[in-house]
Amino acid sequence: MHINRRMLMAVMISGAFVAILNETLLNIALPPIMREMSISANTAQWFRTAHTE
Repeated sequence: MHINRRMLMAVMISGAFVAILNETLLNIALPPIMREMSISANTAQWFRTAHTE
């Protein structure tokens, strides 16, 4: 099976970009989430870890 290496590389780079963007957005949203849900930093860390997995 022939795999277009450029297409594969584009998909991999796009996926890495989306993952980094997702982490950035979660970092920005985490303090308001903590206030709105009245959760501690430990619980927020658990939420972030669960979201990443």
